[in-house]
Amino acid sequence: MVIPSYIGKTFLAEDNDTRIRHDDLLTFAKYQAGDIIPLGKQTGDFKTVPRRAEVRVSQTKTDANRNVFVFVEVLNASPEIPSGWTKAMNLEG
Repeated sequence: MVIPSYIGKTFLAEDNDTRIRHDDLLTFAKYQAGDIIPLGKQTGDFKTVPRRAEVRVSQTKTDANRNVFVFVEVLNASPEIPSGWTKAMNLEG
């Protein structure tokens, strides 16, 4: 199912724990050896988008329970801030 109202729009990450998920939408992405890791994080920690970070949505998906997921790219961010899938409910705006 496509939710076009999100695509191409800018939002703010609202949740303090806006976790990035793998493409399966079930498992959370974690930092691994060799990743660019932000200060305060370490290998094995969940990849997250900082609260109040400005993000742009480029894709949407829904799961069997009709949860909406969006692929976010953080705007004006340093390379250690990850892009990826998260629940749409983690966004404000």
